[in-house]
This record gives sequence, structure tokens and C-alpha cells, in this order.
Amino acid sequence: MRINEQTRFPHPVLSGYSDDYIDGSFSVDIDIHENRETGEVSLKYVVHLIEPELEKVLNDELASPYLYIISRDTFYNRLHRLEKNSGAIDLLKGEILGSVTLRPIILTTNQIDNFKPQSLHDEFGDSMWAFKHSDIMAIGE
Repeated sequence: MRINEQTRFPHPVLSGYSDDYIDGSFSVDIDIHENRETGEVSLKYVVHLIEPELEKVLNDELASPYLYIISRDTFYNRLHRLEKNSGAIDLLKGEILGSVTLRPIILTTNQIDNFKPQSLHDEFGDSMWAFKHSDIMAIGE
């Protein structure tokens, strides 16, 4: 999966580089702890989501935050499901090395029908949106 500022979707996505939403934000603060003796890495995170309809689908467990971790040097390329508010991801020695990409996203975990946040840009009109399992609903920096 390659996600960047040029990626476009056939449905609205909350992100800092699109105008799909006029209000709202999604980010994940990550604090990286490396144990120099064992080589293990712990990523402690806090999820920040400000958008009432997306908060509702998370609370209803129809979607979940994830962290996409890519380490090209070790070919580590995995999607980690996050807790709704905060938690940690522990990585073993050698799993990541060199330049590492951390991309927070919100993915659907179930089918969602009739989704219409109030903060969608006017270009979407009065359309109701449907999302299938694993569709991207938000992308963080």
C-alpha cells in the first residue's frame, strides 16, 4: 500500500492534505523508546481524533485506528491495529532499521452504510456514503 499526499480515494477521507472535510483532524502522537541493550523498540502512542461522526464509528467498533509501519532496510511492512485512545507497539530487535515510515490511518472494520458527517465539504452535496471492510476513512501525518 502506498499512501502519500497524491493518493486519491472514491470517497471522502479526513486528512491534512485534502479538503474533503471542512472541520476535523486525525493524528497519532508517537514516542519512540529504543532499548540499546536488547535492540527492542517500543512505540508509545496517543490517538487524537476530532470529528464527531468518525468518533461515533470508532465507538461503535465499525472502524479502528491503525499504524502502518514500513522499514525498507528490513522489509518490515505491517499494519498494526491501535487501541482507540492510547497504547504501545513493541518491536523485536532487527524488525526495523534505518529510515522508518509511520503512517496513522483509520480503516473500517465492518461495512458502514449511510455515512454523512456534517463537516464534509459542500462538494459532496447531500450524498450518503458507504464503506466496505478495510476502506480508509482518515489518514494522519
